[in-house]
Amino acid sequence: MNLERMTEAERTVFEATLPIYEKLFPDEGANFPQEATTAIVTEDFAGALRSLSSPEEIEEYERVGWPDLNAITLPSRESKATFTILFKRKVFEGDAHQHTVPHEITHVSDYSFLFRKYGNLFIASEEDRERALFWPYYQWSEFHSKAVGTKFFSLAKWFEVNGEWPEDGKFSFGQVDFQTGELVRLVEAVESHRLRGLPQTSDKFWGFFRGAMEYLGRMSVFQPTGSTQPPDRSYPSGLLSRIFGPRILELYPLLLAMTNAASAMTRLAELQVLIEDVTTFLNVQTVNQGFGME
Repeated sequence: MNLERMTEAERTVFEATLPIYEKLFPDEGANFPQEATTAIVTEDFAGALRSLSSPEEIEEYERVGWPDLNAITLPSRESKATFTILFKRKVFEGDAHQHTVPHEITHVSDYSFLFRKYGNLFIASEEDRERALFWPYYQWSEFHSKAVGTKFFSLAKWFEVNGEWPEDGKFSFGQVDFQTGELVRLVEAVESHRLRGLPQTSDKFWGFFRGAMEYLGRMSVFQPTGSTQPPDRSYPSGLLSRIFGPRILELYPLLLAMTNAASAMTRLAELQVLIEDVTTFLNVQTVNQGFGME
């Protein structure tokens, strides 16, 4: 794996993370192509992202706004894809690397698995992407990466407090912030734009959907065994079903069954239909899903 523009301390943190990741997440670790991945740390995130983006991506970022993220994963535009993970330097100044690094590694693992079957779908035609069910996979990877990053971070915090790994990998915390308020804000933004018939409704919807995948991924780490009921006591089921229809409540149980890339591939058609049903209920044209893997 190529590590670029890293200080010695940043390099040490990154190299220490990889073997722990592979131990905790063997399926994802097995699909992670270290030889085809470059990690870059930068203080000028927007400038570095622009230099690594295709003209198509630059045009899209100019339209919707340049993302302000901890990191982003960018597949190359070659037939045999390589991957660049771009990190903000501030990620390594605190403990954010404990969830950001495994999150981005999981994106690379997910797409490496997919591309082995279909080739680099980031350079494919829209017809080929649809045939491979690329867009539902794209959304699932947001759920999956958030779940892995949250679990890695939670285990790291447990270890810092207790000095040992939790027995059987099971842990609990007195309080967990699921960031429900942020999800509600995204829902309300969609509804506000839809009611006014604004053309940005499509962008707001996909912003919500990505946020929902992250929220559900975070929540899944604390899911009680044998249950599909959301552990967040503030889960806004009524608001979600009112705005997006009752099928939106089937999203979380479906995602819980998509535990890794291999199992996800078998359920993509179901996820695609569910997304279509949600957008039909919302009654907006949601055509643009973006490209960057945050």
